[in-house]
Amino acid sequence: MDAQILSKFQELISQGEKLVPEGGLEFSGYNAKMQSQYLTWRKNCLDSISKLGDKASAFRDKIAKDENGAYFYQSSAQNVLDALKSALPIVETEVKKNSVPPIPPPAPSVQEQKKITLPKTAPDSEAQPKSDVQKQEHTKKETPKSDPVKQEAPKQEIFKPEPAKQETPKQEIPKPEPPKQEAPKQEIHKPEPVKQEAPKQETPKPEPAKSTPPVVESKTSPNTGSSKSILVLSSSETDLQNQLIAMLKEIGIDGILFQRGEATDAIVGFLNEHAESKFAFYLFTAKDMNSAMFELGYLVGKIGAKRVCCIHHKDDAPPKGIPGITYKEIVVKLEEISFSLIKDLKAAGYTISL
Repeated sequence: MDAQILSKFQELISQGEKLVPEGGLEFSGYNAKMQSQYLTWRKNCLDSISKLGDKASAFRDKIAKDENGAYFYQSSAQNVLDALKSALPIVETEVKKNSVPPIPPPAPSVQEQKKITLPKTAPDSEAQPKSDVQKQEHTKKETPKSDPVKQEAPKQEIFKPEPAKQETPKQEIPKPEPPKQEAPKQEIHKPEPVKQEAPKQETPKPEPAKSTPPVVESKTSPNTGSSKSILVLSSSETDLQNQLIAMLKEIGIDGILFQRGEATDAIVGFLNEHAESKFAFYLFTAKDMNSAMFELGYLVGKIGAKRVCCIHHKDDAPPKGIPGITYKEIVVKLEEISFSLIKDLKAAGYTISL
C-alpha cells in the first residue's frame, strides 16, 4: 500500500468535514441541491475503504447499512465521515510498513582491520638485525603492500549515504499531491438560479380562480375503491399539485385529485364519495386562508388524526394549532420533502413500491 492511498483518505476526510454542515435535517428534508455532490463523495469513500480488504469490512458495512445513506442528510454524511476517520489508522500502519528502508550490510570492525594489517608490520621488526642491503630490499617489498590498505578504506564509506537517499523521497511524495486534488472542491451548485424558480409557482395562482368552475374538477382521477388511494386537495392547478400526483404514481399509489375552485363547501360531498381513502394531502396557498381552517378540521374529522398533511411554501403560512395536522414546508420543489412524505405514508400503513 503506497502513500497515495493515505493522501486520498486525508482528502476525502477534508471534503467530508465541509459537506456535513450542508446536509439537511430529518424534519426539513435532505439537501436536494447538493445531492449529486454528496453521492459522488460517498461513492469515493466506499471505493477507498474497499481497497483495505477485510480489515475495513466493518467500516464499509456501517456505511452501506445506513437507511438514509442515499440522501444528503447531516446524519448520513457524518456516518460516512466517522467510518473514514476510523479506517485512517489502518492506512497509516500499512504505509509505515512499506516505507521501512533496507538495512545496509555492517561495516568491518576494528579488530578485523587489525588482522589485515598485522602481517604487514611483522617484517619491520624482523628486519632490524639485517644489513643495509636487506633493509633496502625490505622497503621495496613494503611499498606495494601498502596499496591494499589504502584501497580498503573507501569500502567502509559506501554504505553510509545510501539509507538517507532512500528515506527522504518516500516521505515527501504525498505532500504536494493534496493541493492539486482539492481543485474540484468548488461548489458546483452555487450558480444554480434557485430564486428564479419561485416566480414560476406564483404565476398560475391567480389564473384558476377565473376559469375553474366549482366542484366540476373534483373527479380528475377515478375512484378505485381501495386503500391504495390518497386524496389530494387544492383550490386550483399548480406545479406543486402536478409534482405530488407524479410522485404518488411513481411509488404505486393513486392520487384522487380535488379542485374546489371557489366553492368552499364542495369538500363535504367529495369526502362522502371517497370514504375509502385513509390519507389526504392539503396543498395550501395564500388565497386559501379563509377556507383552510374549516377544510383542514373537516378532513381530520373524516379521515382521522395524523392522516392529514398540509404542504405549503415557506412564504405562505397556513393556520396553525389544528390538532391532528402534519405540516410540511418547502422552498422550491416537492423533492425537498419527498423522503419525509414516504416515511409518513409507511407509518399510515401504505405499501410503497419503488
